[in-house]
Amino acid sequence: MQHNEHITKIDRPGVISNILAKHFKGRGKLQLHTPDDHFFASLAIVENDAEARCLLVDSAPLSIREHIESAPHLQVRCVIDSLYTWFEIPALEVFEEGRDRYYEIVYPKVLFQLQRREAFRVDVPKTIAATLIVRNVDEPTSPPVTDIIPDGEAKIPLIYNRIVDISTTGVGIHANPLLLDRIHTGSQLYWVRIRIQELLDIVVDVYVRNVRTKQDNSEAVVGLELTNIKPRDAQALSQCVMHLQRQALLEQRMKLGK
Repeated sequence: MQHNEHITKIDRPGVISNILAKHFKGRGKLQLHTPDDHFFASLAIVENDAEARCLLVDSAPLSIREHIESAPHLQVRCVIDSLYTWFEIPALEVFEEGRDRYYEIVYPKVLFQLQRREAFRVDVPKTIAATLIVRNVDEPTSPPVTDIIPDGEAKIPLIYNRIVDISTTGVGIHANPLLLDRIHTGSQLYWVRIRIQELLDIVVDVYVRNVRTKQDNSEAVVGLELTNIKPRDAQALSQCVMHLQRQALLEQRMKLGK
């Protein structure tokens, strides 16, 4: 199957209101990204005021608060009904209630959603080292996953998961029990590293589409959709998938020739 993506532009106020209300009811979060994309924060939605057409969200962590609050404008990103969704907002309006601090996000006039259709998925041979590494499930502002830990910094446990298949839109993994206990369908994981021996090494965000377990609860297969990938990394991913596809076809031909 061929990979196909279609961006839907939504500008009907009623539709936008329903989409954001559904995300709020599902306890979804919003990612606020600075224009240069160097800083972002994943924030919980505290309140949805449909009449005033605005959302109230928690404030950013102190470590990046200044960058988020001083930005002239921001891009809001999230996954709603498995669709990568984004829109632009002006500078934040900050509200303080005692020790609590919140941001008001006005409903956008235009909202975009990425409609992803089926993509070619290829199995990753067990002879190839293919790993998905999660550094911190709960903290989206953690730095990217890396095996290099600066001197004096406590080593943060890394959770390694075997990649069993991959496409240009996502991966399937045999989930490490440490990860399986902490995720569910709809979970979002940040700063996830995907490494495939001599073919690919990228850091992305992912959305848990499904979790499939066997009756004995062993070797759970988790389907992950990529939700935040740089163009350069997307190109590298496509090349990796094509390489694995050609390799699989070559092996099939060799078997048929015997």
